[in-house]
Amino acid sequence: MEMRMEDFGLSPKTVLRFLAATQDMKSLYSLTVVKDGKTLLDRYFKPFHRELYRDLYSVSKSVVSLAVGVAVDQGKLRLEDRPADFFAEELPEEYDPSVKDITVRNLLNMSASSAYTSNTFRGKDCNWRTLYLGLPLPDDPGKAFHYDTGAPYMLACMVSKAMGQPCGQVLKSYVFEPMGIKDCVWSTDPEGNITGGWDCFMRAGDYVRLGQLILNLGSWNGEQLISREYMSEAVSELIPTLDDPGVGWCYGYGFLFWRWPDDTFGCFGAFGQLIICSPRKNLYVATTAGLSIEDNRRLALAVIETLVGEVQRQPLKRDDLAYRQLCEALESRDMEYPRGESRMEAVERGGFDSLWRFPDNDSGIEALSFKRLDDRTIQVKMGWHGRDVQFRAGYQMWTEEKLDLGHEILQDHAFAYAWTSGNTLVMRHYLLNTAYVKTYKLSFEGGKVRLAIAQNVVIPGAEAGVEVESR
Repeated sequence: MEMRMEDFGLSPKTVLRFLAATQDMKSLYSLTVVKDGKTLLDRYFKPFHRELYRDLYSVSKSVVSLAVGVAVDQGKLRLEDRPADFFAEELPEEYDPSVKDITVRNLLNMSASSAYTSNTFRGKDCNWRTLYLGLPLPDDPGKAFHYDTGAPYMLACMVSKAMGQPCGQVLKSYVFEPMGIKDCVWSTDPEGNITGGWDCFMRAGDYVRLGQLILNLGSWNGEQLISREYMSEAVSELIPTLDDPGVGWCYGYGFLFWRWPDDTFGCFGAFGQLIICSPRKNLYVATTAGLSIEDNRRLALAVIETLVGEVQRQPLKRDDLAYRQLCEALESRDMEYPRGESRMEAVERGGFDSLWRFPDNDSGIEALSFKRLDDRTIQVKMGWHGRDVQFRAGYQMWTEEKLDLGHEILQDHAFAYAWTSGNTLVMRHYLLNTAYVKTYKLSFEGGKVRLAIAQNVVIPGAEAGVEVESR
């Protein structure tokens, strides 16, 4: 008889309650539940699937903690080591004297500096270590938690120097290859060092495996890849986080791992990239998504309150009706197509025969043209940042495209369209390697096209929307 979730203590009604609690979260891209080493649920909502490379966002920080654990286990790095000693020749001309007191431990539990987001580093063509060491310190090192995206970058650089090989290679050799994870790609600094705190790209199916390693405190299929001693400390509450309103979680922080209620711990990445582990239930839950800060928090709490809180240690009686209802509910969570008509012939006769050019705008779109391929498919040609980009969009279906947009990973995209009124074409665009979904509204009127672009979520400081009219 085929295994079902009830056999491991998870009721379909519990999952239905979770789906009801997150019903308004339209950008939940995947949900995986693993208990006792068995995958009870592994669902990717179309057009997403498990073979896609996904940006882990700040889950990347927890991955760096694994690399630090390897270096500590190998005796190459100590928790008392100091980045100012490792990179003494790279100290800036002026710096806070307390920078010399920062330790690996401070970097791991974010009690060092305050490079809050990746914006501190993005686009900076300089030595990022010198930049970090020159930042003003919010407190004496070790005194208080301050969210710090620069800390895992510094740790990655220290691991590279201590181990005599790039941090990414350390992870590959000591962690990923033993787990059957073939590759992982990072963004890098101008010198080629991995960013550490952000932009780790991994196949969605491999990302899920990290949960088992973390839940098992560094053990994978009986092999201790990272010492239990290091991992036990890494996932414990080492510093309180109540006084950091910018983050908002008040359950404590370990070595680049978060704490939550009921002895749960794990990884918390922007926009809904979560791995939540419960050793009491021998269970973990992994999600990918494109959610706001508020909804990301709600998602984590919904996981803890329902999927973790309600699962039982003993098998449950099978509930065929609830199971069928769950299957139907999961089908309904696929990403929504734009609603409307497939064709608008009067507008298409004129609008699809023209090349529409746009003045400079924040979207980078310079020109657009359209072609009808069949009743349910249109072709779009786009001038974008000096590139010629071509893709198809489907009606009531997703067309997946590989597009070269100047990034080795951000190449997977999905599009759908509909005519939503007499003269308005709506296209929905999922950037499948990221959390982002763009909605394009094109209004054809008076011999011009007005283009409005909205995006579901953005990193702090970025623009969420653009409006521009063709020339």
